[in-house]
Amino acid sequence: MRTVEVKRLDFVPHQATGLHQHPCPLMGYVVKGSIVLQVEGTEPRTLHEGDAFYEPPHKKILKFDSEDAPAEFVAYYLLGAGERELIQML
Repeated sequence: MRTVEVKRLDFVPHQATGLHQHPCPLMGYVVKGSIVLQVEGTEPRTLHEGDAFYEPPHKKILKFDSEDAPAEFVAYYLLGAGERELIQML
């Protein structure tokens, strides 16, 4: 790892990210609301305010969706030397 890019993101109720993956490891936590996360090969789980999460590199993220209320989270993208891309929509 060479650098960490930090993003604070807001979701409206029922916002869906869509099928995606990250070229780098991603760690984060939910600041407000709740998010349903499903990484390929796992069952969906609901993350609540204060919960941390991990999305492995090059693994399909099937769900990262807000529920009935607005949600806010902070994501830490662990970038390697020369990496700049944070997300790849599939």
